[in-house]
Amino acid sequence: MQNTTRGVGGTLHGAEQRPASADSHPPDAIQRILQYRPWMERLRYVGTELMPAMRDRAADAEKLRTVIEQNDEVHARLIIAFRSSVYRTKPEVSTLTDAIIQHGPAHVRCLAVSAAVSDLFRPDAAIGDYRRSHLWRHSVWVATVARMIARRRKILRPDRAFLGGLLHDIGIILEERCVPEKFANMLAVLPGDKPLPDTEREYLGTDHAEIGDRVAETCAFPPTVRAAIRYHHSTEGYREEDAAIIQCVEMANVICTLRGAAAIDNARVATPKGAAAALNLRKQEFRELAADLGRKSAHCEMLSNL
Repeated sequence: MQNTTRGVGGTLHGAEQRPASADSHPPDAIQRILQYRPWMERLRYVGTELMPAMRDRAADAEKLRTVIEQNDEVHARLIIAFRSSVYRTKPEVSTLTDAIIQHGPAHVRCLAVSAAVSDLFRPDAAIGDYRRSHLWRHSVWVATVARMIARRRKILRPDRAFLGGLLHDIGIILEERCVPEKFANMLAVLPGDKPLPDTEREYLGTDHAEIGDRVAETCAFPPTVRAAIRYHHSTEGYREEDAAIIQCVEMANVICTLRGAAAIDNARVATPKGAAAALNLRKQEFRELAADLGRKSAHCEMLSNL
């Protein structure tokens, strides 16, 4: 991946401000993760090159094409994806320009981010009830369902719901890769009587949402994506105008976990009653979402293999 040199992001809208001492002396797990150069460079490429918001659609499409074509790995993976059977109902894609014209820059960006971060979850590895491939599958499923919910509720920029869902558990893979001993000790006590973030804080001094938030800040992720990472277990603490997108991610996280695609097998997840009420999701819609997800299985499989 390219090494980029753009500046990092600023304050997350809607977030409770951490004391200065917490920023000056973050938990050891966060320090080690922020110093892990290979993955941080990859995520900076995602934040500073693939995800910046553009106001003009034509300029956005041209910028996106240029950025992707400069990365041979991501470019090649996207062309293969667009030529797969998942897109067989569309004219065959020969170039990235074809893909952007047929599917739009937002859709192409979602696939490009998926291709760029998928290697963080490879090669597959297992620790107890945890597997990297299962965590990546969970991320893809949550992204897909979050976008479904956003479209059902006619929320602007459903692609942001997808990207927030795709990256919401980025802190977990970074815990496993950068502080494996502490991560393994934490896994050993699962399932317990506490939600996963509480257990993480006990064993790591932080949790995956806080870790992901710090990484997202450092790598200049868009504010909505960063908020989805920070608040996907606690949307009631987020009050900004894009809160509905964060609620879509929280609901998708629970739906996918209950459907058997958990981030970590046997980890507890709390039912987000506030998000369900805010989105006005009815029981029938949960069944419809489950059916829609079944019809999207081939697309999810393609994303998992990018």
